[in-house]
Amino acid sequence: MSAATTRLSVQNLSKSFGSLRVLHDISLAADEGQVITIIGSSGSGKSTFLRCLNLLEVPDGGAISLDGRPVAYSSNAHGLKVTKEVRALRTALPMVFQSFNLWRHMSVRDNVAIAPIHVLGKPRAEANERAHDLLVRVGLGERMHFYPHQLSGGQQQRAAIARALAMEPRALLFDEPTSALDPELVGEVLKVIEELAAAGNTMLMVTHEMGFARNVSDRVIFLDQGRVAESGTPEELFDAPRTERAAQFLASVM
Repeated sequence: MSAATTRLSVQNLSKSFGSLRVLHDISLAADEGQVITIIGSSGSGKSTFLRCLNLLEVPDGGAISLDGRPVAYSSNAHGLKVTKEVRALRTALPMVFQSFNLWRHMSVRDNVAIAPIHVLGKPRAEANERAHDLLVRVGLGERMHFYPHQLSGGQQQRAAIARALAMEPRALLFDEPTSALDPELVGEVLKVIEELAAAGNTMLMVTHEMGFARNVSDRVIFLDQGRVAESGTPEELFDAPRTERAAQFLASVM
């Protein structure tokens, strides 16, 4: 058996907002094809950590490596310096947000195709064909000419997943992808994510869906007050948490 290839590595990542320290020296490694789920109470730093991975938030310290190559980034008084390297990182690590963030004036197909055309340099016909194929994959092939307002929340989120896949990502980032959905629509989005996991996509996901996290994850990380309080396999963390804080959290949500 060949050794696993590390897709994304983070060392001692820290982040503050003013005097408030939100993340404390977090380290993580995601291997190719691995699904890592990040859980914890609201305000524990989960979404901030995820946003730091593709530099939507600029870390105060720490190192990020993608496919074994360190990512150089820096900031000034105006914020992050958006270099070619930063753009490449964001392309390789697209995020699926809570609130879909689809362009309202574009059809679903155009929402999926626009970034490959303008960022990846794909010919329009090729990008449109790829968008169609991805929309079929997430169950929206018959709605590719619809506009976002004509879709349910679950359909919009599936379109957002297709948009992320269109960027030919090295890993996918999911920031609570079902939190904005009505309960009856959650399952259709989780089914798509589960299929992506089964297909071998590398994914890091923040979620409050504990049953789903148990079933789909290779590793679960429990954040508490901006620190990794515990991590392990789903069986280890859900069935036999080692820390009192993790046990308290799980008892409150399961």
